[in-house]
Amino acid sequence: MTASRIRKRRTQTERKESTRAKLESAAFEVLAERGFEGLTVDAIAQQSGMSRGALGMHFATKDELLEPLVVMSCARAQDAIDQCFATEKAVGLAGLKGAMAALVQRWCGDDSAGRALNALLARAHHDETTRGALGPRIEELEAVLGMRAAAMLSAAGLGLRGGLTAGRLLLIAAVSASVRAGLEATEQTASASEVVQLLATSLVTMS
Repeated sequence: MTASRIRKRRTQTERKESTRAKLESAAFEVLAERGFEGLTVDAIAQQSGMSRGALGMHFATKDELLEPLVVMSCARAQDAIDQCFATEKAVGLAGLKGAMAALVQRWCGDDSAGRALNALLARAHHDETTRGALGPRIEELEAVLGMRAAAMLSAAGLGLRGGLTAGRLLLIAAVSASVRAGLEATEQTASASEVVQLLATSLVTMS
C-alpha cells in the first residue's frame, strides 16, 4: 500500500471524526436550548448546518446520541465546578458559600452546561436508559465537588460533614435550585442561592 493511499485513508477517518464531533456539539446546543424532547433530527441538522442524511449516517436514532451528550454535559459541568471554586479566593465556609452561590448562579443563568445537565436529569427521572448512563457520571461530579469543598474547608481548619458523600447533597442542592429558579421568576434566583448556602453551613463541622 502506497503512502498516498494510507494518507487518504487517514484523511477520511479524520473527516468522519470531525463530522461526528460537529454533530455532537450541535446536539448538545439543541439539548440545552430545547430539552430532550426538542432534540429532533431537523433541529440538529439546522444547528450543525448539515443534512439529515449526514446525521443518519452517524446516529441512526436519537438514543444513540445519549452517551456523548451525557459525557459532554458532565464534562462541562465539572469545568463549571472547577472554575467556580478556583475563582473563589476565600477559604473555609465563606469560600464554600461563595463557590456554591457562583455555581448556582451559573446554572441558573445563560449557561448551556447547566441547562443541558438539567435536561438530562429531568429525563432520567422517568427513563431508565438515561438514568443508567448518567448515574456514574453524576457520582464523579459528586466526588469532584466534595473534594473541592473539603480542600477549601480544610485550609481553614474546618471539615465537611460526611466526607465526600456531602458532595452529593451539595450537587443536588445546586441542580435543584437551578431547576427551580429556571421554572420561577428571575428574582427567585437569589433565594435559590441562599438555600444552597444554608445547606453548605449545615454540612460544615470542626475538624
